[in-house]
Amino acid sequence: LVVPSWVSQDDALSTVSFTKEAGDNLEYLLKRKKLAPLYTVKDFDDAKEAIKEILSQDPRAAKKRGKLSTMTEPYKVTFGSIELKFIVEEQGKVDVIGMAELEIDDSTVFVDGIPLAREGTMA
Repeated sequence: LVVPSWVSQDDALSTVSFTKEAGDNLEYLLKRKKLAPLYTVKDFDDAKEAIKEILSQDPRAAKKRGKLSTMTEPYKVTFGSIELKFIVEEQGKVDVIGMAELEIDDSTVFVDGIPLAREGTMA
């Protein structure tokens, strides 16, 4: 059996850290209930751990996994109603550098409080 290299490559990121700004952003967004009903301001550590678990799996495109960032812009991934911004500058290490509230309008569809991506919202 022959499998593509991206299937067998080790793409996990062993260390996820948060800048002070990213931690402050998370606290602010939790206070504004942007991860409710899953996480509230009381769940700061749990929300941070969930983000670490997501990013440690390297959610970048398959051809980027396991490699260092070469972009000038950070990578972005959606988590609940927020957008996480991160970079991979050292092998096996991701830095969460910020997060922001997603722009959600009246046409956004939610499932269990989580917005679904719409056509044209994913780059």
